Amino acid sequence: MKRIFLLTIALILINTVTQAQSKFSFELTSGYNFGLSPTQIDGLYNYSYVDSATSKISVGNVYLGNGLNLGIKANYLLGNNTQLSLEIENLLGEKNYITHSFKDSTHEFVFYPSMTEIKPSFSFFRKINNLKFYATIGGIIGFGKVTKEYTRQIPGLVYVEKYDYYGGVALGLFSGFSAEYIFTPRLSFIGKIGANGLTYMPDRGKITEAYKNTGTTENMLENMTVSTRETVYEDQITITDNTSPDEPSKALRPYFNMNSFYFKLGIVWYPEGETQEEAQPSRKL
Repeated sequence: MKRIFLLTIALILINTVTQAQSKFSFELTSGYNFGLSPTQIDGLYNYSYVDSATSKISVGNVYLGNGLNLGIKANYLLGNNTQLSLEIENLLGEKNYITHSFKDSTHEFVFYPSMTEIKPSFSFFRKINNLKFYATIGGIIGFGKVTKEYTRQIPGLVYVEKYDYYGGVALGLFSGFSAEYIFTPRLSFIGKIGANGLTYMPDRGKITEAYKNTGTTENMLENMTVSTRETVYEDQITITDNTSPDEPSKALRPYFNMNSFYFKLGIVWYPEGETQEEAQPSRKL
């Protein structure tokens, strides 16, 4: 009896998907994000031990919204020239370099994100002959990390450290406009422009690489305590002197601005043919 029930449910689902297949379309797009506003990175490093008490760097600006985007998207036609969509997009962040040179030392910081974004959206569109024009608005939920690489060079020493801000979630909104050219009933070309408003809020941090080279390379990571290697980020903290070296340290949560303007190019595939529902009835002879 149970098998018959499950088989019936499966047949109903298959029938529903088959009937709705003509309302689905799928996109594959790629493009580039241009950062709109910088993230201020406070307290990059205090250089007082290198030159003098006045040699300090307190703020550096990086554009974490920059990078290559690659997405796959499913659309469902609602009717009345509207559709719902769900996109999964990968952002491969462009590296941001901040370099400070002093008399006897050079310090370089590199920041870049790697993010997977889930983007539900709602669109209005209008079709004119073989062209469709869309206006879209939606939300962004992102998961990933921001990586910081630090290199210090002084005579006789090169020190390299890699640090990941990870965990937590990126939240935001996006909007855009698209133009689609219907090449065949099942295949279209599409171009998009728009803007993302996105903020990433990590809840963990960890040093993943640390070594120095004084002629021979020495791994520094294995000698670091847990409190040095790892950090838990919180919205509010109380500073105490009882921090255990065997537990992660605590710090205020950083907020990384990833706002950007984007463009994308790609293809759209219609399993049942885009023009089926909108085709004009054939003329009777």
